[in-house]
Amino acid sequence: MMLQFEWRSLVMLFLMLSMHSLSPQCDVVLADVQRVVVEVRDPEVWVGQKASFFVKLRGQGPFVGAASFTLPEIPRAIILKVGNPVVSSEEIEDDSWFVQSHEFVLFSQQDGELQVSGIEVRFTDRDGYTGPERPHQEQVPELNFQIKRPEKSDPGSFLITTDSLKIEESWDPQPGKAEQGAVFYRTITQQAKQISGMALAPPSVTTPDGIKVHLGNPEVQDNTERGEFSGRRVDRLTYVLEQPGVMTLPALQYVWWNPKTEQYGSTTLPAVVFDVTAIPVDRDDINRSSNHERALWLFVGLVVVCAVVIVACYKRRHRLYACWVEAWQTVNPPKQRAARALRRACRRNDASAAASAWNQWRQLQPSGFRCPDELQSAVIELQRRHYGPIHQDTEVRTVDDHPAWDGATLAGAFERSEVKANQLTSDRDLPPINPAAPAGR
Repeated sequence: MMLQFEWRSLVMLFLMLSMHSLSPQCDVVLADVQRVVVEVRDPEVWVGQKASFFVKLRGQGPFVGAASFTLPEIPRAIILKVGNPVVSSEEIEDDSWFVQSHEFVLFSQQDGELQVSGIEVRFTDRDGYTGPERPHQEQVPELNFQIKRPEKSDPGSFLITTDSLKIEESWDPQPGKAEQGAVFYRTITQQAKQISGMALAPPSVTTPDGIKVHLGNPEVQDNTERGEFSGRRVDRLTYVLEQPGVMTLPALQYVWWNPKTEQYGSTTLPAVVFDVTAIPVDRDDINRSSNHERALWLFVGLVVVCAVVIVACYKRRHRLYACWVEAWQTVNPPKQRAARALRRACRRNDASAAASAWNQWRQLQPSGFRCPDELQSAVIELQRRHYGPIHQDTEVRTVDDHPAWDGATLAGAFERSEVKANQLTSDRDLPPINPAAPAGR
């Protein structure tokens, strides 16, 4: 009887231990803890107003290196990462987790419900304080925003939303009387609170006949100080007086929406008058005109030669095509293909193609790649071109002559970044100055 009782007790103890060992409590706790969470601070904002959200990364040990984010392209909207990440700790299910918080801001020119998805993040943490490194590639949960549009605002217009917009301008030299061919430089500075410098509108380039204008690349800055977010944009315009006469540059009006008072505000830069006198034509001008004609005939000759070469290549197109395919397959890795696509887009001044090529090239870089400041500035200007159209015939914004994107700045910054990267690679490949002597000597 005693042996039977002990046998039953042993069976019950074995079953209890088996059920305890099969209990997935620890795994469930780890599985239920999301590695990436999102906190939306401003789910409902006006068109053009800053909407803040935070992406929090969780790790069981200290974070290693910097997190990398891939941001989606959203029509008429832009997402920017601001500030530096903040590291803290959090207790989850009696376990201590490291938390790295990243702040982002969104500006949208489309109203209604806006869903943001497709944000990818790559980061690395340790397994405990001294454990091995563990890389992670996660998807940020979907975000939802409600974008409101003020009354009497054209849905196709570009709207600046801020409670404070300051605009200043300066001229060098001061406008007035001038001779034909004179050059004037104009600087327009915009500063606004709670808005990115990229979300501020460019000035109008409308000029009367006889004045040629060139709009340079803007200087854009965003500042985050003590929780206050502000943007600054500086535009530099060059005016060339090509014809004599009295000509007037129209006034520039900047209109914005104040979300606190829910009213429109405006600032107008006054019109400018030039009194241009003609200069006599001398012999040098005639000689220059003759040189222009000779250059034109030289160009025509080059066109004819190119046409002959094209015809010859067309007759041998099959053989040339086969050679080209063979060479293309030999020297066409993905990284170089993306770089060439970016250069082509810059030469064509095609902002959409350049943005796509840049994203493809950036994803092929190693995790520790850091974009130089000059190249980052050029990329920011490229992304600003997707922010939204600008219209003249609305009472909200008066600019309709937005200049075409110039890819020369991005192309130059990209080339200089590539040259510097190649130089660093060559330095690492140099043989040692004092190689070790072979064994036995």
